Amino acid sequence: MIESSKLLRVYDKGQLIQEFKIDTNDKGLKPAHPEHEELNRKYKDKKEAVKSNLLNIFLITFGVDGAIYAKRLKDSVGANLYWLLKEIMTYIEIYNKETVLEAIKESIVIGAYHKNSLKRLLSNKPHEYCYRTYEPASDVKQSKYK
Repeated sequence: MIESSKLLRVYDKGQLIQEFKIDTNDKGLKPAHPEHEELNRKYKDKKEAVKSNLLNIFLITFGVDGAIYAKRLKDSVGANLYWLLKEIMTYIEIYNKETVLEAIKESIVIGAYHKNSLKRLLSNKPHEYCYRTYEPASDVKQSKYK
């Protein structure tokens, strides 16, 4: 590994007081207090639970085709998967579930895995403003779809 660091020099009235070596490969700061580590772990666990719940809701809503689409979407976009799933789930507020599922099936056939591809496929479909039939990821505490 190539060492990548910079030097931070602290001066007071023109006099060098201290030098600090800063590692530019270090991707994060280590918390100074143990309670910060606990808070960070809890936040991470909660975030993962919300993501997992959103994926479960998507899979329950769109079944086998939803599972195929989600897998290929993940392969295509990686870390943006959960944000895109959340966006796709909002489409069932505008179109009925069957219409969105039909667009997902079309996307699988043509190999287009992005919310904008679905949006284009849905643009020619009739709108049917629906009431929210799922919980958005930001509101999900515990799935009621188990």
